Amino acid sequence: MQGENPLECAKRELREETGILIDDFIEVGRVLHQKHQTYYVNYLCHTDVDKDSIVWYYFDENGRVVTGDQEINVQELHFDENGVQTKGGFATDAEGHKHSYDAKTGDLEDEDGAPVEA
Repeated sequence: MQGENPLECAKRELREETGILIDDFIEVGRVLHQKHQTYYVNYLCHTDVDKDSIVWYYFDENGRVVTGDQEINVQELHFDENGVQTKGGFATDAEGHKHSYDAKTGDLEDEDGAPVEA
């Protein structure tokens, strides 16, 4: 955001996008884009968080966590009864059909492992 301290912005973005709170950042570079009058600052941080332990939730327009089968931004996704997105696993729908979900994206997969388009 305009006027925001670059380090505070990096911390905020990391927290918003991953839920990870960390203060140990190292500045590794700066770039000034003259035409757009934009100043970029690059940071590096190290964390011991296991990426496979990160879970994803989705909140509806009322701020409530969603559960079950959901179509979100043209993706067919599933969230368990606690609201955790199913990634790299299986879930059974309301009709009793078992479905597979991609390990990285969480996309619903067909029998061949290809994403199912919403």
